[in-house]
Amino acid sequence: MNVKTTRVIQRLMGVLVVLTVLSRAGPLRAQTPTARIQELSGTVEVQLPGSSQWISASVGMDLEQSSIISTGLRSSATLLIGQSRIMVRPLTRLSIEELSAQQNTEQVSLFLRTGKVRVEVTPPQNGRTNFMLRSPQATNSVRGTTFEFDTVRLTVEEGRVWFAPSAGGSSALVRAGESSAYIEAAVLVSPPHAIVDLLRPELPPGTENGAAMPEPAPRPPSIGIDTGISVSW
Repeated sequence: MNVKTTRVIQRLMGVLVVLTVLSRAGPLRAQTPTARIQELSGTVEVQLPGSSQWISASVGMDLEQSSIISTGLRSSATLLIGQSRIMVRPLTRLSIEELSAQQNTEQVSLFLRTGKVRVEVTPPQNGRTNFMLRSPQATNSVRGTTFEFDTVRLTVEEGRVWFAPSAGGSSALVRAGESSAYIEAAVLVSPPHAIVDLLRPELPPGTENGAAMPEPAPRPPSIGIDTGISVSW
């Protein structure tokens, strides 16, 4: 065997070693998503893990797991978690409960204490996202990308959302263009105007049906009802 043949064999062995290492490495694993403040307006504060102090938020700030973000009156913020966007509306308090990754799936769990958020879920390339949004009383399994939630009422713009009380009871599949609300231990799906009708207070005793009455204002949504939303692909 001449010197030239020996060098060719050595090069081929080097390539073989590289290919073997890559094949044993297996598929790419999802990276742990980060929560970053992409935009903000007005008064926005955050409470970092292990601290009881509130500090002013800033664009580009990274929020770790167990952080809390709070918006004031006429204030808002946009969080970028992985490739998903969470628009935090005014007078909202949102906790980041989990940011993790398992194999090719990123895990995101948020807790909406009060207020309203708009969510656009986008999974990583060639990966999956398990996205959960809770607030104390129902659970939603979401098949879609865009929805709004205010702890009680859910509006779906794209995809489908399975909406159900956490403690059991009636549940419903909410499709794009539909709304749902948690009212007195029941989940209802109907056009927005019908939900407003259901939220109106009852007429005073003795009032006859059809009697002229001033238009009642909608009952304000309950705060502190635990509801969860989960998103997966």
